[in-house]
Amino acid sequence: MTTDNFVRALKPFVRRRPFRPFVIEFITGEQLLVTHPESVYMHGELFVHVNPKHRQRIFDSNSICQLLDPPGD
Repeated sequence: MTTDNFVRALKPFVRRRPFRPFVIEFITGEQLLVTHPESVYMHGELFVHVNPKHRQRIFDSNSICQLLDPPGD
């Protein structure tokens, strides 16, 4: 996914009111649960996710295949 497409896809998920967690799925099949609207942000050409334990994960938008609601929602 291009950076522009990821930013465009991310906006509706982080702007939902009330906020609801969502999943970022990578092309590897790995999934990242986003539990706070400000926990994913752009840093230069990369994206950063900070989890509730304040651990960071840095990734490139090219590694993402989709954003979706978690199972059961």
